[in-house]
Amino acid sequence: SAMEILKAHQPDLVMVDDNLPNGEALNLIHYLKKDWPQAKTIVLTDGTQQKQALLAAGADAVLLRGIPTEQITEAINNLQPGLANAS
Repeated sequence: SAMEILKAHQPDLVMVDDNLPNGEALNLIHYLKKDWPQAKTIVLTDGTQQKQALLAAGADAVLLRGIPTEQITEAINNLQPGLANAS
């Protein structure tokens, strides 16, 4: 499961697709904020109506799926400076 992968790798930043089945995206965000508060969370979504619920759950950023790569890079750098440019 996603939770097991997070425990094994302990990432600094997690990108989540809000289309995960069974409300798993919200569960994952809640888990991260409770057990891994230092990890930043970016959620990709299809619509703005979910944005408030995702932010309320603890997402650090919510981006619309299909935005230009530069905007994703900018969001990553805003949350974790230098991470998007790391090799």
